[in-house]
Amino acid sequence: MKNTKGIVARVGAQADRKQRAKPVDVLADPEIQRHTERILALREEERQTREQLGRIIAAIGAELIAVKEALDRRAGKTAWLRWLKDHVHYSADTAENYMRVARFAEKFRNVSEFFTLDPSALYRLAALPDTITATLTPDTLLTDPRTGRQAPLKAMSARALDRALDALEGKTTPQRPKPPAAELTLKGDTREEFAGDTLRIMTRLSDQVVEIRGRKGSLTGDSKKRVLAAIESLRCIVLKWPAWATPAGPEQALPKNPGG
Repeated sequence: MKNTKGIVARVGAQADRKQRAKPVDVLADPEIQRHTERILALREEERQTREQLGRIIAAIGAELIAVKEALDRRAGKTAWLRWLKDHVHYSADTAENYMRVARFAEKFRNVSEFFTLDPSALYRLAALPDTITATLTPDTLLTDPRTGRQAPLKAMSARALDRALDALEGKTTPQRPKPPAAELTLKGDTREEFAGDTLRIMTRLSDQVVEIRGRKGSLTGDSKKRVLAAIESLRCIVLKWPAWATPAGPEQALPKNPGG
């Protein structure tokens, strides 16, 4: 009797697992189906809008080329920049991007394939040598040299696309120079030598810590707490030892950190 109950229980449990594992047709819910269809329609509208934007950029670029050529013939080189600023309010860089896209559209029949891309990607492609551009489509697989990952051109982020196209052009990504290695060991045989090592290391650390101002991003609260706790721990260690805590005379006072 017990065996029969156990078998029935196992069969029931298996049936429950299969039922839970069975995919649910969420679109059977009319509300979810309605929202899904609306999203798909808007996504198509977004794609068409982006394509239209690419065409508009190329058309503006063609007009800019015509004006620049006319002004260069009649009024000299500076007239072009004055006209941009006073009449159409474009920067020289923006105008150059638009004109490159116009030239790109004039040279390549398949340019409409690229018009659905983000404008920043369109500008980058338009700046490539013709020999490279002719080999690309939005679906071309490119490799990001930093990560080694491959992805279709149209799916890459702006930075990844920049790096991948730089690699195609034979450009190398400049490496940030590494700071010279610092000796961080306190190895003085006498207390005076030990103190000299400490001062050297603390001065170097102070000089480097202020460089955080030039770094990107923001600190998390946890990072701030850990750094400040480490500094406080070092301060406590120093003050607990009489040899450090004894005030120095005026002639022995440590130099002030220039960074404040």
